[in-house]
Amino acid sequence: MARIISIVNQKGGTGKSACTANLAVGLAQKNMKVLIVDADPQSDVSAGFGYRDCDDSNETLTVLMDAVMKDEDIPSDCYIRHQAEGIDIICSNIGLAGTEVQLVNAMSREYVLKQILYGIKDQYDAVIIDCMQNHVLPYLQSFCNLEEKGVKERREQQIAERYEGRADERVTSTEANEVVKDVGKTDRKPAQQKQAVDGKDKKLSIHERLEINKRIIQEKQGKDKTERGVDLGVRTV
Repeated sequence: MARIISIVNQKGGTGKSACTANLAVGLAQKNMKVLIVDADPQSDVSAGFGYRDCDDSNETLTVLMDAVMKDEDIPSDCYIRHQAEGIDIICSNIGLAGTEVQLVNAMSREYVLKQILYGIKDQYDAVIIDCMQNHVLPYLQSFCNLEEKGVKERREQQIAERYEGRADERVTSTEANEVVKDVGKTDRKPAQQKQAVDGKDKKLSIHERLEINKRIIQEKQGKDKTERGVDLGVRTV
């Protein structure tokens, strides 16, 4: 199944046609079969590939769209012009500018371009549409939206399921953290109580208190230093 790419911008002169041509050449160099649909009445892409007679030609996208809107049969080849490099093109001409007015009152106008490409798009790896900047653009692109509608719905469903899964994980994680906190509090409380009890119950013996007092007195008198003879049995005068 072909990948359909629309080159779109609401303003003219932004390089849509150049982008279309370069993208087509790049894909063709990767051994992909490419179809260009020139949906711009200026037909710059067509001229870029050497077709400069489009305004005087009856084998263009304009004729194909008119045939679809009039419920007429379209040719099986859809006026495709073949290039040796693996790039095919459906040209356009200035008459496509009047297609906007016709599409306003056309039945199922969203399917006009889709009907043209329905039987040929699967012959290509990529279909690139060089769009015009006028109000006819949504009608030319609508078939792309219809093609991608199912994919978009599946993506939205997957995203919704993913967020639901994350929400469940957050709830589970929060509950687990609360349990851990409660357990930690429970474990810390007896330890703190034990330390407090140990601090209160622990009392020094009389010998330990005497030894501490002796050490304090020696420090005050400076007799705790070895150079003065303490613990060496040397009598000082």
